This record gives sequence, structure tokens and C-alpha cells, in this order.
Amino acid sequence: MIPTLLGIAAVCMGLWAGPARADTYSDVSGFATTGRFDEIERLIEGVAKKRELSNQERHALCFAYSKTKRYDRLLPCLDALEKGLEDGSPHTWLFGLDDATPVVHLMRAVARTDLAQYREALAEAGKAVDWLDGDTDGFADIAIEAYAVRSIASTLSGDAEQGRKLAGDLENLELGWGEAQDFATIRSLALARCFAALGDYPQVLRVIREDDNFEWRVWADNLISGASLRGVSNWVWVELPRGFLLNRALLETGQLAEAREGLDKLLAAPAAPANGEIFWMMLYDRGRIAVREGNTDDAIRYFRQAIEAIELQRSSINTEAAKIGFVGDKQAVYAELIEMLLAAGRNNTAFDYMERSKARALVDMLAAKNDFLVSGARSGEARETFSRLKEAMLQRQVQVPVSGDATRGSVQTMSLEEIKARLAVIAPDLASLISVSSLTTSDVEARLNAEEAVLEYYGHGGKLYAALLHEGKVDVTEIASDGLQEAVRAFRRAIEERTDDVEAQARTLYDRLIRPVKGLERTANLLIVPHGILHYVSFGALHDGDDYWLEKRSMRFLPSASVVGFIDVPKEVRAPKQLLAFGNPDLGDPRFDLPSAQREVEVISAMVPESRAFVRAQASETEFKQNASRYRYLHIASHGEYNADNALQSRLLLAKDGSNDGSLTTDELYNLQLDADMVTLSACETGLGTVLSGDDVVGLTRGFLYAGASNIVASLWQVDDDATTLLMQTFYRRLDAGDSKRHALREAQLVTRKKYPHPFFWAAFFITGNGR
Repeated sequence: MIPTLLGIAAVCMGLWAGPARADTYSDVSGFATTGRFDEIERLIEGVAKKRELSNQERHALCFAYSKTKRYDRLLPCLDALEKGLEDGSPHTWLFGLDDATPVVHLMRAVARTDLAQYREALAEAGKAVDWLDGDTDGFADIAIEAYAVRSIASTLSGDAEQGRKLAGDLENLELGWGEAQDFATIRSLALARCFAALGDYPQVLRVIREDDNFEWRVWADNLISGASLRGVSNWVWVELPRGFLLNRALLETGQLAEAREGLDKLLAAPAAPANGEIFWMMLYDRGRIAVREGNTDDAIRYFRQAIEAIELQRSSINTEAAKIGFVGDKQAVYAELIEMLLAAGRNNTAFDYMERSKARALVDMLAAKNDFLVSGARSGEARETFSRLKEAMLQRQVQVPVSGDATRGSVQTMSLEEIKARLAVIAPDLASLISVSSLTTSDVEARLNAEEAVLEYYGHGGKLYAALLHEGKVDVTEIASDGLQEAVRAFRRAIEERTDDVEAQARTLYDRLIRPVKGLERTANLLIVPHGILHYVSFGALHDGDDYWLEKRSMRFLPSASVVGFIDVPKEVRAPKQLLAFGNPDLGDPRFDLPSAQREVEVISAMVPESRAFVRAQASETEFKQNASRYRYLHIASHGEYNADNALQSRLLLAKDGSNDGSLTTDELYNLQLDADMVTLSACETGLGTVLSGDDVVGLTRGFLYAGASNIVASLWQVDDDATTLLMQTFYRRLDAGDSKRHALREAQLVTRKKYPHPFFWAAFFITGNGR
């Protein structure tokens, strides 16, 4: 709910029994009427440390959490409040509600919408509507919000037809005469959000402009509550989204001059930077206007400012999706800036932002994860700094009133930057997982192996670029992306089905991805950074018309070039033992047995001194977690499943026991400590489902790198048993002979190719890491 004359009056007139609670109530009322929701949190959390909260107090606390977007606290708070309402009186004094039940459902619905959990949002908003049962008397604002959330959640879940129908239901919702007048602004804003979700910006303009009493309501409410006398505004968090939606609609309908003027006024407001999720979108829209007006310098400036605002936030949780009706695309800002920089001939800077874009994508992928293993001599200091950084980043999302203290936001920003810088020094790899951390082109190149170049792909919104970093220069080539997904699928099918047209498919992709790139002839050693669907491509199996690329290039891979800054750091060798192998774990179903994997680990462990092999029931997740940190080489010959829909749930399947379920997930990797020079995953496969973002591959390999592995050898598809055994035996022999890991893998693939010419048998494996 947003502040209203009725709501503020209800807070001020509510009753509270007992002197101690009267003081608490008075404080809460004062904080609520001035939008100081963070103060409500601190006050009632302090009370909760002393005694059990009443329903009234818990309602106030949940309401504050909903406003500050602390969803990790809000949802348990609502569960407790709902139980309290069922067990006791449903009356709460906040907003003078006789029964707070529909508000519990509504706060849940808004939170679930912001968290992109649309099915749950629809269910909770539906419960609120059902409870009202058509009677909005005294609950008009709740009814309006419930209808709006149902419309927005339907649209964002992909059902635009239902979203539009529900928006119509909201517009036609019958309210009493007095309520229709009192809540005209609330209904107008709710409809604007619904139409924004639908992308119907002419309707957004219509419903906002029809509310011609908005400014008067803001003035009157601030006057009655006394907020204007204290130099604050109860409505600032309503004015900003409303103004943003109005100017977004002007931009989308081609009214650039009006949109520019409106956005400039909004961006000058002291409250704007503190509302980070909307602030970056306003800067982004201002840059888009500059692009349309042909002002390249202004466009670059606004896009860079938008990215700076984005990078002050940790996660991609959509904290304003319910408020503005849609989810902002952060990656689009990077893409537009990169395009403008390339057009201006600033290739090196464009490469830097490609890296920052990939770093941001990793941060967003890990947004839901709050626990990471921290090791090293300064682990205690790192954990404390990590906690402070998470809290500081959360504070950037907390909505606080804007007063005469104009320094408050800048102090918070400076503190946040100081904490980020401190963590980057203490634990740089950890810092890179929760905030954007990337290297410049010169820093990347300084950490490359001898005579090595970086071939990095970057794409967004139908455009794809290949950037070659070599000898201090970045050459960028635009790659034709039309039909690329179909070409990759056809290439993979030709490989996995072992068809005769595999060479033709390989040439098609080579001509698209490699041949146009300028300068590749200058180096035979490549660090390749794929993007999106290219994570599923075996680059060694591409064909230039003369031979497969594996014959001409030595390759290693990384999820981003900046990762060289973490894997290049020398470390003590604390894993003196040689090889720990797991093969053919007992997964409880004979269909998943891999007898060849068992033979594979037995043969390999016999080749490497000081080795230990676990098979069947002993090849368990528990044994891995207990022993892996003591070995230099880890070899896992078991089923692995990449999960493109939820990258943190990609997993390796091992035997289960009473301690572990047998699924070693990507999420768990970030809590392990390994000191492995190499991890080999010889039976994984990437499926080509509907989602081909590459997040599954990036998440798994990045997880092993964070855990302490220097190299990961993995497969893109399950390979023939005999071919895998030959390849792995040759690989370990070459390592024993002193070859680097990248060259040992390449030699093993070439040997395997001689016996098994089709790429299916030798091209699945690739190495991620330093390659040494």
C-alpha cells in the first residue's frame, strides 16, 4: 500500500493499550507517516529481542520489510503473522484494519512478483481478492493492488491476454463514490503499471494523464502528516515510479523532447540515486534519447552512469517489478554502451565493458546464493567484510525518506565503495562473485601465457561480436547471428548422431564464427571466451575447409578473460597426493550404470602414483567432500547434468548415503575448498534444450575454479567408452611426460582422432583454466 490521506489518518487515530506499547505505537506511527520504514525495522526488531511480538507489532514489522524489500525477512515474518492472525485477533492498528488477512496475501503477492515467482504471486493475489469477495468498503487500496498484481504477474509469466483482461477488470472495478475519488491516484498508478507490463505505452500515458489531481494529493498529504514541515515527502517513492513510467511512455511513443525534459527533472531529484532500481533505468532511458537524437557523447555518458548504478547492486532480484510493471534488462545497458563505443572506434574500452557485462551476468546468476566458503590467512577478515558488503548493498535498495540531509546518499555510496575495495584486496575471487570485478585489457594481457591471444565473443539482442586481444590491440568483428542457434544445433546433431555431413556443418560454423575474425593468423595459442550458445560449441571440431581447427590451434577456455586474475595467482601446493578418482557410482538404478567408467578410473589410477579410486557405492558424494582437498588431480567418471534453467542446480551424480544425497551441485562447489591442479569430468554432457544461455557451463566451471581448481577438463557430450579410455590414457601419459595440460589434452585428442576419425569420438573435451 502507498501513503494516502485515509491511511495516514488511520495510523494517527489507531488505539494501543498500555504505556510502553503506546510509546512504541507512537514511534511507529511517526515513522510510517514519514516513510522511515528502516526505523520501524530497527525499533520492532529491538522489541522482538526482549519479548514475543503482538500481531500489531508483527504487522508493522512485515509492512516495513515489504517497503525496504528485505524479502528474506519479509516472507518468514508474514508466515508468523498469518499464524498469529489465525490463533488470535485479526485486528491490527496499522492503517486501522479490522482484519489484516488480505494484507498478508497482498504483501506476499508483491514480493513474489518482485522475485519473478509469478505463479505464487497469482495465487496470493487471488487469495486477497477472494477474501474481499467483491466488497471493497474500507479495503479499496488493497483491492486495487491485488487486481494490479494479478495482471502484472500474468503478463510477466507470458500470459499477456490474461494480463490485459485483468487490467480491464481493474479499470472497471466498482468502488463507492467517496472511495473512487479518494483512490483515483492509486488506481491510475496501478493501471499504468499493468499497461507498462503489456508494453502498451499509449495506455500508460492515458491513465496517468487522466489523474489530474495527483499533485494536489501529494501536497495535501504531506501537509496533513506534517512531512512538509520536516522537509520530507511521504510520496517520493510514488512520484519517482510515476514520473519514470510517464517519461518511459513518452520515449516509447516518440515524444523525445518531453521525455528528455521530464527525465532531466527526475534525475536532478535528491531521491533519485537512492532508488537504485529505477535510477539506472532513468539513466538508461536518458541515454536512449541521446542515441535517437544523434548525441553519441551524451549517450555514452548516460549509459556509463547507468552501469555504475547497476554495479552498486549485488543481485538481479527485481525489486521494482511490482512497482513499475516490468523487469529492467541490465544487460541491455552494457550492450548499448558497447555498441556506441565500437561505433566511436574505442575498441579497448568496449572490450573492458564486455568483461564487465560477463562479470555482471555471473553476479546475477549467483544472486540467490548467500554463503561462500572463505579460506586463506585472512579468512576471518574476509567473512566480516563480505557480511558488511552484503548489508551495504542491501541498504542501497532500502527506501528511506529524502530530507534536508543531502549527504546521506553520498555517504552510503562512499562507504559501499570502500567496502568493495577492501574485499577486493582481501579476497578478490570472493569479491568477484557478489560485485562486478573485471580486469582491463592491459591487465588481462599481462597475465596471458606466452604467445597467446584472447578470442572473446559477446552478444546481446541479436548482435554478436568477436573481439581479438593481442599485443595491446583489440580488433572487433561483427558476426552474423541470424540462424546461429539453428546452425549450432545442426552441428551438434551431426556430431552426436555421427552423420556424414558433420564436416559440412563444421565448415558452416567456421565460416561464420572464425573466418571473419581479423588477426587470428598471428597466433596459434588462444584463450577463448564463448558467449551464450557458443558455450555448447566444440571449437576444435570447426573446419576451415582444409582441416579441423584442433590441428592448427591450441585452445583453452574461460568464462571471462578477467578470471585470469584469479587462476594466475601462485598458491602453496597443499595437496601433495596425486590422483583421486571416482567411477561408475551406484545411483540405485542399473540404467545409469557405467561399467566403462569404472574401468577408466581403474586404468588411470594404476598409471598415476599415489592414487586412490572409488567405485560403485564407495564413489559417493561424502567420500568426495572428505577427500578431494588432499589430492592434486581429481577425476570423476560419472553422469553429469547441466541445468540451463537453474545453473546452480547443475550437478555431478555420485552415490548417496546417510550424509549426502549424491548430487554434487554447482551451488555446493562454492562452499568447497580444493587445491586441485586439475579436475577431470569425463562423462558430463550439455543438453540442447530450449534455454541455451551458457549459464550452466559457466556456473559449473566457475564453481570449480572458485573452489580452488586451476583447470577443469570437461565434456560437451557423452563419448564412446573405448575412445574415452584411449583419450584419457594418452592425456595422463602426456602429463607424466611433462606436457602442459592444454597441450596434453590436444595431443590426446589428436591420437584419438587417428583411430576414431569422426569428431564424436575426440572433440567433446575442452579445458577451462590456466592450461599449464
